[in-house]
Amino acid sequence: MSTGTQPHPAGGSLAPLLVLALVLAACSILYELLAAQTLSVLAANTVVWYSLVVGLYLASMGVGAFFSEKLGQQNPWRSLVRIELALTLIGCLTVPLIRSVHTVFAHLKLDGSLLTGVAIFYCVVVPIVVVLGLLTGMELPLLMRLARRVRDSSRAVNQTLGWDYIGSLVGAMLFPLVLLPMMNLTSAGLLIASINLAVAGWIILARAGIRSSLPELAIVLAIATGLLLATQNLSSINQYFLQRYFYFNQMEDNFRGWFAVRDDLPEIRQHRSPYQVINLVWNPNPVFHSRFLPAFSNKLREEPDFPLDYLLFLNGAAQTDTRFEEIYHEWFAHVPVAMAGKVPEKILVLGGGDGFLIRELLKYEGIREIQHVDIDEVLIEFAKTNEILRRVNRDSLIDSRVTTIITDGYQFVRQSDETYDAIFIDFPIANTYDLAKLYSREFYEFVRQRLRPDGFAVFDSSNTVMYTPGQEGSAAELSKLNPWPVYSNTLMQAGFKSIVPYFSTLEIDNPEVERLINEIRFALSPQREAELAEIGNPARRELQRRKELKAVRDQMKHATSDYLKQGFIFMSPDTWAGKPSAEMLPGDLRVLNEQRLALALTQDLVLPERVDPRWVNSITRPTLPVTPWWLPMTSH
Repeated sequence: MSTGTQPHPAGGSLAPLLVLALVLAACSILYELLAAQTLSVLAANTVVWYSLVVGLYLASMGVGAFFSEKLGQQNPWRSLVRIELALTLIGCLTVPLIRSVHTVFAHLKLDGSLLTGVAIFYCVVVPIVVVLGLLTGMELPLLMRLARRVRDSSRAVNQTLGWDYIGSLVGAMLFPLVLLPMMNLTSAGLLIASINLAVAGWIILARAGIRSSLPELAIVLAIATGLLLATQNLSSINQYFLQRYFYFNQMEDNFRGWFAVRDDLPEIRQHRSPYQVINLVWNPNPVFHSRFLPAFSNKLREEPDFPLDYLLFLNGAAQTDTRFEEIYHEWFAHVPVAMAGKVPEKILVLGGGDGFLIRELLKYEGIREIQHVDIDEVLIEFAKTNEILRRVNRDSLIDSRVTTIITDGYQFVRQSDETYDAIFIDFPIANTYDLAKLYSREFYEFVRQRLRPDGFAVFDSSNTVMYTPGQEGSAAELSKLNPWPVYSNTLMQAGFKSIVPYFSTLEIDNPEVERLINEIRFALSPQREAELAEIGNPARRELQRRKELKAVRDQMKHATSDYLKQGFIFMSPDTWAGKPSAEMLPGDLRVLNEQRLALALTQDLVLPERVDPRWVNSITRPTLPVTPWWLPMTSH
């Protein structure tokens, strides 16, 4: 018997306590995983965030266990009720709170206050995890104390501890196998909180007595009403937070506007698979330089009703924008063929579940077979059935020359014994350790083995555009976030003899752009024109107009050299030397032409003289991602 407690007769059944230990341990691990998954979705790096949350959560549980010694000396059941009520409130608000502070971060980043946004993000996220850990850490010591009151033996305590461990296993299995595939994170938080609330209600009714727990019972009923209302409005709540993520740059630029309900924004379509969350988002306010796209692409002249400004997101990361997608996919598909000087007959496409890349490859009549490997059957079915995606991919995924195989791309190239004339690798950017294996030395060695001696492979390396030009006559200076050192050393280690980076480069001196700037005057709204007209001095008025037009030209120059530029890497087991042949380009192209094909290879990314092991990305020692793990991501 603990010091300061009233004597309690031994005896009774341990079964209710053991069930409680199992249920509460399952809820505990579920809260831990819920916080970790929410953060990994918003900050991208799953391994890091799960490790940090688990470590912080366990440490907080230890502190909670210390505090529990002072709780419930007289009435452990009442203390347990209060802990469950607190867990219910914090648990159901965990996802909304994290998503709300992420909204604040996104707006501060947009305003140029990145470090302030990061500081605020962590100042909210860390206490949430700590409080959850403290509260759950108090539960087990209370249950063990209650078990000893029922049966004063070490066996009772050990049984309680054992069932607690079993409950942790149950929760750990339920989260990835049941909760994530079936519901969004907000719904999962409400469900777990409801279990804690049910436990509190059961204790009040069965153990503590209604008369002695009327305040707690009133709180239970109030919280239950709130949870019921939230459950009935789950769709609206989910849309609200999706808007905060995908449309944050279209909210009013003040704190109230950041969180205002916006009924005027389009509904965001969401699909879930065992591997990722798929969102198709229509952007009602496209970026400024989208107005200049007709200067480079004939898409709208050929297809006036083309579905513009639909963005496909996978796990919150943008994959493609239907307004600009041809600038990416035409370079991806056609520049390697022009470099090889012949049309490959048998092609392997890894990833590319939207079907846009395959659409481009099907423009070659000489291609007789495309094997398409993607792990996500839900994404494939979505691309085959969604009206918008079908119009953009031209039903490429149901073409007779295309065979889709649902499996993991890494395992496919590892286990297959087939060889191909070309392999196109269209995977998401390696912003997590999970994806890093798809850019590893081991993976590229398997890719090389699947290539015929005169074959080639290509993958998108968008972040290789991140560099600062050096002084005249010197090589370019890479940004610290440019993964080129990782890619080049990894591919050399994998045995490729030819490694050629190229870029979707658009010419800056485009006369059509100048015509659009000068004649349509995108930069000057009617209101601004009226303001300029009030300037009395004609020379000053013209000078101001020229400054504003120059600002538009500078913005367009930035767009062509940064926003619209995509990076790719061509590699071959054989030695390649020469230049791409424009004669290989198919006729049905929207933006790529002979001039832009020549510009593709003008960038200065130099291969190292020898492999530097420190840069090689391996599944046993990943050097990707190169982006800071602590930096949350945004949709734009």
